[in-house]
Amino acid sequence: MSTKWGLPDGRERAIYYLEQPDTELPNLLKFHASVKYNIPRWVRPTFDILVSTDWEMGHVVALSGHDLCPVLVDLIIKTRDIIGREQRRLATIPPPVEHHPECRGGTQRERCESAWVSTWVLNVGRQVVHVDPLFRLESYKSAYTIQSLVAPGVSEGCLELTKATVLEGDAFDYIYNVCTAALAQIGL
Repeated sequence: MSTKWGLPDGRERAIYYLEQPDTELPNLLKFHASVKYNIPRWVRPTFDILVSTDWEMGHVVALSGHDLCPVLVDLIIKTRDIIGREQRRLATIPPPVEHHPECRGGTQRERCESAWVSTWVLNVGRQVVHVDPLFRLESYKSAYTIQSLVAPGVSEGCLELTKATVLEGDAFDYIYNVCTAALAQIGL
């Protein structure tokens, strides 16, 4: 009502109250309100929670009495699907090996590449798609995980160059990039 009647003090007080931890405003409603009532500080945090944590579609039915925008629910579902595909891609298709000049051609390079693929899929890939969020590799943990990788069969020079290239790249920023693109579709 504060937004409708143009009462800035009332609006800020309502926003402040709804941000309190003891206020149980579901994230889906909070995201919808952030878009509908132009509350920018709620948009990205609630959207990130909705697309990266587990929630059931049954919760949408419980909110059916509220004025939910189907376009926003659809955006969340599609974004979650894209993030899932990106996770599977990252888990199964490792970045290419950067060969060190000392790495001899032919079979040595093939061994490095084969060992790198195995190391990536068995170590990094498993963590990227892990079903338990406690063990899932999040982007903020990726640098440590990559730096601590041990890859038997990959020459030391190639391994260090490859790790450096992976750390310089944005492979683990896929969630941020996908969310930014999704919110841009609705003008946010």
